[in-house]
Amino acid sequence: MDVCRELPDPHTKSKQVTKNTLQKQTVGPRRFRGIDGIKGLSLVSIIIYHYNPRMLPGGFIGVDVFLTVSGFLITIGMIKRLSANGRIGWVDYLTRRLRRLWPAPIVMVPAVMGLAAAIQTDLLVGIRKQAVAALTFIHNWTTITSGGSYFDTMNPQMLKHLWFIALLAQLYIAAPALVWLLWKLRHPAPAIIILTGLSGASFAWMARLYDPSAPTRVYEGTDTHAGGFLLGMALAWAVYAIHHTKKKRTDRDMTRPARRPAPSRIIMRCRHEAAAYGAFLAMIALIVLAITMKQDTAAFHGGIALASILSTLLIAGTITDDSWMQGLFEIHPLAVIGRYSYGIYLWHWPLWLLTSVQARAWGMDRPLIDAATALTLTALAAGMSHLLIERPASVGGLLGIVPVPPLTARTLFRCIASLTVVLMAFSGGVVAWRDAPAKTSTQIALERMEKEAAQRSRMNGELTRRPAPKPKRALHAFPTGDQIIAIGDSVMDMSTPEIENRFPGILVDAKTSRAITEAGTLIGQFQAEGRMRPWLVLGLVTNSVVTTDQLDQIRAQVGPSTVMVLVNGHGPDSWIPESNDVIRTWAQAHPENTVYVDWDAAISQHPDLLYSDGVHPKEGAGGDIYPQAIQQAIRDWIAQGH
Repeated sequence: MDVCRELPDPHTKSKQVTKNTLQKQTVGPRRFRGIDGIKGLSLVSIIIYHYNPRMLPGGFIGVDVFLTVSGFLITIGMIKRLSANGRIGWVDYLTRRLRRLWPAPIVMVPAVMGLAAAIQTDLLVGIRKQAVAALTFIHNWTTITSGGSYFDTMNPQMLKHLWFIALLAQLYIAAPALVWLLWKLRHPAPAIIILTGLSGASFAWMARLYDPSAPTRVYEGTDTHAGGFLLGMALAWAVYAIHHTKKKRTDRDMTRPARRPAPSRIIMRCRHEAAAYGAFLAMIALIVLAITMKQDTAAFHGGIALASILSTLLIAGTITDDSWMQGLFEIHPLAVIGRYSYGIYLWHWPLWLLTSVQARAWGMDRPLIDAATALTLTALAAGMSHLLIERPASVGGLLGIVPVPPLTARTLFRCIASLTVVLMAFSGGVVAWRDAPAKTSTQIALERMEKEAAQRSRMNGELTRRPAPKPKRALHAFPTGDQIIAIGDSVMDMSTPEIENRFPGILVDAKTSRAITEAGTLIGQFQAEGRMRPWLVLGLVTNSVVTTDQLDQIRAQVGPSTVMVLVNGHGPDSWIPESNDVIRTWAQAHPENTVYVDWDAAISQHPDLLYSDGVHPKEGAGGDIYPQAIQQAIRDWIAQGH
């Protein structure tokens, strides 16, 4: 995101030309060619990851590219000021950062809240806490301390992506003190060594604290995810060292011929070419990581660190004088995306959620159309935000949208448009804040189902607890309900009344947040109580990945005479398609006593019968599709001669 772009100083006078010239000679150009393109490519990977994690499972490393770019640009800016007058200008620095970071989200947050109030109030659950955390730049730590998960999409939060803006703001606050202390060392070499060491310590701390069951702590933590930012800072000092050395050589050679000796020119040219080719290879490696890396131990034990190192090489080889990589990253679409990346990042996630929810409500399930619609709306929102909010605020803060004399028709029109946008956003935000529900409709339905299940259990009494008759070897005839036991998660729980209606006498044990890892314990309990039945339905894909080894263990536990009916999953989580493939392949390898139920295909035909999370079926017609899919799969399996 374009959060590090140096904004023009409206108070710059002609007498500062000499100072600006000194800055250019000492540190380098005000803007580095190709940086916008790097940010644009990184933002594309993040958006693809957010919209379809399966398409680009490692797309989240775009965040680390941004962190490295941000650390580099912000440090270059401070070194320029230090080299010019020995001061960072703390108040001016913090004011610029605040003007850059705050105005856009202070309009975006209430705007998307208002849209959610009109489209789907489920997205407003917990929104008050999210909004306060987002606008005070503590969203990452609020998520960590509350036990929330960035990687949990079962109850998607519209503002969860703002953890990254909070992380950047916190690093921006800490950076000036660190740069000032390093400047006191009077030489860039110790600064580079110290910053590189701090970066390594942050990556090591990430690996040390990583817990597979709670990755959010290390992913969103300022201490554990600062490595890329620190590497960018180290690169800035390296650039300063190179330009400082070049300037000293130029001053020393003022009396010598201006033309550099041929061997020196050749060596310099070779260095530039090597840097450019290194940047190209780094870009290819980053693309490979984005395609292959997943949110697992490898990512937190070195994968994210590797992405940050490659980002450093990419930046270094792109900004080198006359690097041919600059032409690659100055391609117009990439450069434009990078230039407006901050606004695009702010809007792309909530608009995607709102678009997807509305599409499901209309009975449409076309991800490509949803993505195209969300991106179009994002481009419009980001453009309006830049013209009406961000650009005016960069000069005068939020009051910058109010024009000062002399007034022109253009400034007056812009003022009216800006105030209209702000008032509409805040009006919608106030309504959403007031009417935000405490629970989602899915949670309310699940709680109701659990109460009804408990009541049915008490009413049935011994009926559900009495030992099942001694099972006969499966005759592969269509089973009656008293021959089936079903173990599942919240999706099965939502469909329990319809399952019991279509399979009278069936024993259903379904629970919210249950994973495949709990199946073995439950089966063991049923076996010990003598309640195991010849047909076993398993619906446990929603909350965790399913592996071949887990299915092998369950088969060994229940024995070959039990027919296993495996129901696949439906939802946005990246592990669901992967688990569906595992289940289908395993069922095909064990056709004599395994039935595969394609719940995903069945419910995909009726997205309007799902709750707003796109996972749980609504009571009645939605829930009835679940047992219908099971019935049809069993009939087809029997018809195939099994």
